[in-house]
Amino acid sequence: KHIDIEEAAGLLKRGGAVMLDTDTVAGIAVAADNPCALQLLYDIKSRNPEKPVAWLVADEGDLERYGEDIPGYAHVLAGRYWPGALTLVVKAAPEIDGAFTAQDATIGLRMPNSASCIALASELGCALATTSANPSGAKAPKFAEDVDEHFAEGVPMLAQARTEPFEGTSSDALASTVIDCTGSRPALIREGTIPFSEIIEIVDESIGEASCE
Repeated sequence: KHIDIEEAAGLLKRGGAVMLDTDTVAGIAVAADNPCALQLLYDIKSRNPEKPVAWLVADEGDLERYGEDIPGYAHVLAGRYWPGALTLVVKAAPEIDGAFTAQDATIGLRMPNSASCIALASELGCALATTSANPSGAKAPKFAEDVDEHFAEGVPMLAQARTEPFEGTSSDALASTVIDCTGSRPALIREGTIPFSEIIEIVDESIGEASCE
């Protein structure tokens, strides 16, 4: 079943889940303000509940909305790569429910290069807690329409899925690069689409520019 943005937002507000295309891999999303819905996500995935789920946000300002003590280089990276395939792990704001954070009280935030994902988060009024649309440990397909029909049965798909100009095929799907932004320097958690060497170069350039001001 395919549903539109308004229907999807309503479903998420009621604690449901939606399958969607992002700009990296196919995903399943729930509302990031509903811990009960998060449990649904873990159940669908058979995912270890100790493994946190990243949030897809609608705006660069959500870095400050959902995080705290955000280092300057994290804003530099968001300004350079958002919307895009970069997840920034930051210290979670105090009001974020602990069910959504890692054991060290951090949270991963990403603004996807996907108009439909951003529109859904905007309509919903909060971030989309999203994980790849595959059983834990299996390879994630790039497109929601390629998800195994026996996985997440009954979860509707956002109608805008794959109407956007995504490149490649499901077989060459590549997840986002994940960067730890809780220290004085960025640290690599997972290298994906964006090379870590490029990220370090961007940060070093920004530090150099700042020191010359």
